[in-house]
Amino acid sequence: MWKLKLVRLEIRSFRSFVGAFDVPLVSGMNSFVGPNNCGKSNLVRALKLALDPSYEFNPDNDVPGQLRYAYPHIMLTFKIKPRTSPEKTLIRYLTEYEESVVGLGKPTYAANGEIRLVVKYRGSRTTGLIRQEYFAAKGVGGRRGDPKLNEQALKKFRQLVRFVSVESGQSIEALLVGQFREILHSVLREELGTAYSDSEKARTVYEEHLQQSLLAPMRDKILQLSKRLFPEVTEVGLIPAVTSLEDTLSNIGIRLTDSVETDLASKGTGVAGGVLIALLRYLSDASKQSIIFALEEPEAFLHPAAQHSLRDDLEGLAERDDVTLLVTSHSPYIVSRSPAAQVVALEKTVKDGVSKLVGTAQGNEEHASLLSGLFVDSVIPELLDRYASVPSRSRVILVVEGETDKQFIELAIKALGRSKDLAGLTIIPCKGAYSVAAQSVLLRAEATQEIVALFDSDEEGRAGRNLMTGRFGFDKRSVLEYLTYVGQQDAESEWMFPAALMQHFVEQQGEEIVLKSKAKHGGEYRYDFTPRGKYEFPLWLESHAKATDYGRWEPLLDDLVSRVQNTSTGPLAGQSRQPRTETSHQVSRTQRRRTANKTKGGSPTVA
Repeated sequence: MWKLKLVRLEIRSFRSFVGAFDVPLVSGMNSFVGPNNCGKSNLVRALKLALDPSYEFNPDNDVPGQLRYAYPHIMLTFKIKPRTSPEKTLIRYLTEYEESVVGLGKPTYAANGEIRLVVKYRGSRTTGLIRQEYFAAKGVGGRRGDPKLNEQALKKFRQLVRFVSVESGQSIEALLVGQFREILHSVLREELGTAYSDSEKARTVYEEHLQQSLLAPMRDKILQLSKRLFPEVTEVGLIPAVTSLEDTLSNIGIRLTDSVETDLASKGTGVAGGVLIALLRYLSDASKQSIIFALEEPEAFLHPAAQHSLRDDLEGLAERDDVTLLVTSHSPYIVSRSPAAQVVALEKTVKDGVSKLVGTAQGNEEHASLLSGLFVDSVIPELLDRYASVPSRSRVILVVEGETDKQFIELAIKALGRSKDLAGLTIIPCKGAYSVAAQSVLLRAEATQEIVALFDSDEEGRAGRNLMTGRFGFDKRSVLEYLTYVGQQDAESEWMFPAALMQHFVEQQGEEIVLKSKAKHGGEYRYDFTPRGKYEFPLWLESHAKATDYGRWEPLLDDLVSRVQNTSTGPLAGQSRQPRTETSHQVSRTQRRRTANKTKGGSPTVA
């Protein structure tokens, strides 16, 4: 449960945020995404304006050009469950402040564990603008309470909340001498109080030793000669410039050793950014205060694979109940897929240059529509969304052309009792053969699992298969087609079912509703369903098909089982995968019959 956490951000009349911008914040990582110049950096600046009293306000930059007389208005909403004495004191101060305007005993935000901090500017450009900071009182609009009580609550609030802002590409050196310095020293005193105190004593002893030992002969000589010239001089002191412990800690040098030892400043920007995140992680773990992190493009200059690891570290930043993490990014790889996280998409209108909210989604929801602003079209975000749905236990990913392919295979697995054997299989449905090829290429670059593609044997399927094995160099054994299991060209997933079963479906549902065409091919009728028929057929199979109706699916399932089992002793276990000399659709009919007989009566009804 949170102690003191930022849960809502409201911005109005600040830079590119002309109208009201209101977004709730979640307990995990809050990722703000969008193309360049959409307002992500302005959002971070709005936080700086509200949380840093020393913010250098510039009306020419901070006031929207579209507005002549409206000035910035920022409201931050916090939730608090006071546990410590300072937190309880803050609630008491806030209650007293709110009651000074709403009246004694009346409802207050503080009584419900809610804090609303308002920061805005009033006045005019000609007479000057004044910064106003105050806490909102419940039910009275913009009316303010006693100024002294407000200042008292503000002082206590700032003692409990720390704000850390890191600009894109900012160096550790620049960060250590800024506002971050006070936070770091506070954390060190809290976390390592004894060591900090001992270091202060050691510094004093060192300074005294320099004066009394190393510099003593020089001091005595200077005093002797000075007294000859100026008899009134009685003492000379040589004071070495030993910096304070705070200054010393603000000038820490960082060296990394790989093949050679190198100053961090000599490393690339990506490496420096990674070390910076590690430093922030230390602060998050060690600080006893509530912290708000606002990080701009932390993935800058990092390889996509490193961005995945960085995302894990960023998620770790937000693990504490009283830490709020906001991240701006151009990269889909940095967006957290945790259920506790959210992604917020921004855009700027072409006509008037106003930043607007496109939408939000939880970390475990689909992000394609929100990430599309990072790409030319929505194809890549959709592919990334599908990969994000892969469970960590998966060993083989089967990529198929459509949702019905996935449904058919899952029904066959259930009907034939192969669920345990294929627990390590994940099926990803796409939107056609070319989408299968694109998804497989992306997965090969991102996933550790074995990738298998399954195509229809029509013209488009053959083109997709050739694209994978030719242009993209996939092993032919990883690119499957229904022809292998049906034995006929142009085979599709529906061909894996008996014609009599499909005819039964048509008769029950109505030919005019579900049947598009019916033609004899290879001595057997083949059915092409309408969109409604394609939707209803898998649902109908659940209650009407028997295990024997899935007989043609057995060789495919055998092949997939073999891949899952081989992979379980392959790369994921630290061994190299051995090439198969035989595909499992060549398993003997006797072995297949044994598998079918595992089910009760050989043909159980699928519920």
